[in-house]
Amino acid sequence: MAIVEEINYVKLNEFENQISGNVKVGGYNMNDISPIKEGRCYKIKFEEKDINRLFLLGEVTFKDLTSEKNFKLSGLLDTVINIERVKYWIDAKLDLRISTKWSPVFVSPHIDGPFVTIDGNHRLMAHYNQHKTIERLNGYLFVHPNIQNWGFIPIEARK
Repeated sequence: MAIVEEINYVKLNEFENQISGNVKVGGYNMNDISPIKEGRCYKIKFEEKDINRLFLLGEVTFKDLTSEKNFKLSGLLDTVINIERVKYWIDAKLDLRISTKWSPVFVSPHIDGPFVTIDGNHRLMAHYNQHKTIERLNGYLFVHPNIQNWGFIPIEARK
C-alpha cells in the first residue's frame, strides 16, 4: 500500500459526507474504541501484494460472499454480480483505479494492514469482480491501534 498523502480527519469526513457514506470513521461506536483524535488518516493506493490483507466489513451478509467465508476480497465469489448494489456499479463500469469520487474507506490497526473496508464494500466488490486486481486502487484509510477491537472487524482480520 502506498500513501498518497496524510490528511486530517476533517477532510476524510467531508469525503464521507459527500458520498453519503453509511459506515463512517467514528460511527457505530468506533470512536469509543478508537478515538478519532488519536488516529491518523490517509489517501492511499493499493498494490497487488496487499490483496490477502484486504477484507470486507465484518457484517454477516458479506461472510457468505467469499469462498472460505473469511471476508477476504481475494476469495470473492462471482455470484456477487447478483447483488443489486454490486450490479449497479458493474453496469456503471466503475474503476476505482481511475476514479477517486467513489473511493472506499478502510480502517487498520497499522499502516501495513490488515485493511477492512468500512464504506464502499459493494463498490469494491464490483471493481474486483470486473478487474480482478487492486493494483493502484484508490482509497482512504483510518489507522488506530485499537481498531481491531471494534465489533465490525472480522475475526480473520484480527490475526
